[in-house]
Amino acid sequence: MLHAMGTPAPTPPAPPPESADVTARAEADRRALELSALLEILGSSRKLMWVNFLAGLARGVGFFLGVTLVGALLIGILATLFDHAARTLGFRDITLKDAVRAAVVKFEEIRGEVESVQREIATGKRAAPEAEPTQDR
Repeated sequence: MLHAMGTPAPTPPAPPPESADVTARAEADRRALELSALLEILGSSRKLMWVNFLAGLARGVGFFLGVTLVGALLIGILATLFDHAARTLGFRDITLKDAVRAAVVKFEEIRGEVESVQREIATGKRAAPEAEPTQDR
């Protein structure tokens, strides 16, 4: 490799042989410690159940958060598309929020009518509708 002035870049000095030995020993100690911790968990069913419980809890929370975020994004995108489609079709004064509000109001009106008819039937002011006969084909 060349430096900016066209001269070869100096190579870094090689690590002394004893530093490689220390690194290898530290790596072996780390692996032995990990193995002993794993054997300790596997040897105790209570610890193993606790670790698995916490892992499942973490997966559940992650799934819940992921579904919530993806769902919120999809709903937001769909609401934007609905508003854009309504404006394109000439409904400049309606939004998804207004459409949902109108649907809820209509649902409440229908529910009120059903309840009043049920009260009339219960008090005898109105006869119960007869079931339509079904035809076997």
